[in-house]
Amino acid sequence: MATAFGDRIQELREEQEMTLEQLAADLPITASTLGQIERGDVEVPSSDVIEALAGALDVSIQSLIDRLPESEQDRPVLLELLDDDKTSRGRETKTFPFEVKVGDMDAGTFEGYASTFGNVDSGGDRVISGAFTGTLKDFGRKGQLPAMVWHHDWNEPIGEWLGMSQDSKGLPVSGQLWVSGNNLGKASIERSEQVRNLLTSNGPKGLSIGYEVEKSKFVNEGENGKDLVRNLEKITLFEVSPVLFGMNAEATVTAAKAASFSGALPERKRELEKILRDAGFSRRDSKRLIAGGWAALVGDDEAALKEALQDLSNTINGG
Repeated sequence: MATAFGDRIQELREEQEMTLEQLAADLPITASTLGQIERGDVEVPSSDVIEALAGALDVSIQSLIDRLPESEQDRPVLLELLDDDKTSRGRETKTFPFEVKVGDMDAGTFEGYASTFGNVDSGGDRVISGAFTGTLKDFGRKGQLPAMVWHHDWNEPIGEWLGMSQDSKGLPVSGQLWVSGNNLGKASIERSEQVRNLLTSNGPKGLSIGYEVEKSKFVNEGENGKDLVRNLEKITLFEVSPVLFGMNAEATVTAAKAASFSGALPERKRELEKILRDAGFSRRDSKRLIAGGWAALVGDDEAALKEALQDLSNTINGG
């Protein structure tokens, strides 16, 4: 009997053109057991299998747990996995300036755009229209929305989102801060009061999304095709944060550029993998590249090898 979890695993595996045997090689189970999971014969895999699947398929643990039966999603061992997953290397943030549209700021309500479509940001990324469709549907099935925290700090929840959707411009959101006089009857929080002051001030401010890229594609643009742009086609949201705009606008490319400018090679494979991940490579391709060089990605095609090396140089050095 097919399950949402099994169907998702099969979909991800086929998107990455992997056989059952190839995927199982990175898992603590056999290809036969993996096939049973995809068919739904195994409805709820163990936590270590879920964690390994997320790593091998380069997706968040949250996105897989969301496909389990609701009665299983609150198991302590899975909640512990999610806590660890909040610091995973695949997590990224992206900040957008915004003009606050006050609904009733005395009560702490506001709205703005958490993301906009079509423009290339300073990190070389472009969010493609519709990129949030899947993640919004996943939250909708559970009657939830992403968390609202201060500056991506999960230890500082400051309110909750009341609405989140997509339109032709991007991702419009409306939110409620937990301040005195709020419309939800929630206790006020000191940090929320500070954020209310920030949003009504004349200083720089923005909304920033905490997300993981599920599907992306690099394209060459600009004069003579020298500008490498990463199109973000499918995104999983975790939280949306009010922030001081500009503080971390280029955080996702800092590590890669620093490695290039210093001229020093990373001391450990894990450090090199992080640099490649920050440069836009998937976890799977990063590991393949480290283990087997560019030939592991492009084979013996010399032209493809030269193009891949140029892409890496452009990505790390910003063009």
